[in-house]
Amino acid sequence: MILSQASARRRGTELAAFAQNMRFDQREPLPGLGSAVLPAAVAGDHVVGTEDCELSAKQLCMVVDAAGVWGMPDVAVPPEGYAIRKYRRGDEGSLAGTLQAVGFRDCGVDRVLETLADADRRAGSAVVEFEGRIVASTFASRMSSDRVSPVTRMPGEPLREGVLDYVATHPDHQGRGLGRATCTAVSRYLAAQGCEMVSLLTDDWRLPAIHLYLSLGFEPVMNREDMPGRWAGVLHELERHGHADA
Repeated sequence: MILSQASARRRGTELAAFAQNMRFDQREPLPGLGSAVLPAAVAGDHVVGTEDCELSAKQLCMVVDAAGVWGMPDVAVPPEGYAIRKYRRGDEGSLAGTLQAVGFRDCGVDRVLETLADADRRAGSAVVEFEGRIVASTFASRMSSDRVSPVTRMPGEPLREGVLDYVATHPDHQGRGLGRATCTAVSRYLAAQGCEMVSLLTDDWRLPAIHLYLSLGFEPVMNREDMPGRWAGVLHELERHGHADA
């Protein structure tokens, strides 16, 4: 369920305290969570896997289980003039512009088309159109078997773990619930395909996005030795400043 402002503050305080006090090797789950967010037993902060996995592991990871996905409330109809739908060929130009506007600098048209060659991303995509342009997006993918999952720190299990990627809302259209709508739609698509959990990667400085993910039920994953301290800092900033959704 979407957290009220007071509940979000309480939850942030609880998670921050837990993160600050947690040792990387301790075997206790985050308050109220299952084993998916337990820290993994690995040597130091090195992830055994492909180079791409090692780079990804430097980001923050969040996860929600299938029950949490189905517990996400229905999203209100987008504001007048906005329409949520699947990706269609021809969207790639404005989609690339939106992705670049939020920091995906290498996502030109060719990269977007290459990414959308994946069947899951096309079938599970959710985009928001406004005046003929794509202003928000979220895509579905699976954790491939040749990569190390940032959640389990084990080889990927495509049928078990779904992934949200390319979550973006153009800065001119933020604060209208578009990211909430696309993330909910794609999470439900993945759960309907049988995924037991849905994960995502994000960055410490994307505070509005992290606020959104927490309110949807995603939880921090303590998958590296530096994560408790980093999450404590992020949650402190959210508590101190407060943020609207991305």
